Amino acid sequence: LQLRVSPQPAGQEMTIHYVLRSGAEVRIELVDMQGRTVAVVERGWQGQGEQSLTISNQDIAGGAYLLRLRVSGSCCGQGIPPQMATVRIVVAK
Repeated sequence: LQLRVSPQPAGQEMTIHYVLRSGAEVRIELVDMQGRTVAVVERGWQGQGEQSLTISNQDIAGGAYLLRLRVSGSCCGQGIPPQMATVRIVVAK
């Protein structure tokens, strides 16, 4: 599972880039450094391959955060174990 965010530090918006090895249920959360979910920026089923999502940071306070990508799904009638990738990001105001 690959995850990266650009630019860093992020200004008014940031683009989240990730690659899915197969179609999966995706949840992307922005989490503060105390572990509280600040925003769920994406949720739903997505197909295999490279994905990108640009989000606005206007309602997010400046500071350090974790961006978590959680992936779960099934293939060929078999469940795929949940996976998670996390990157540290900085929102500059």
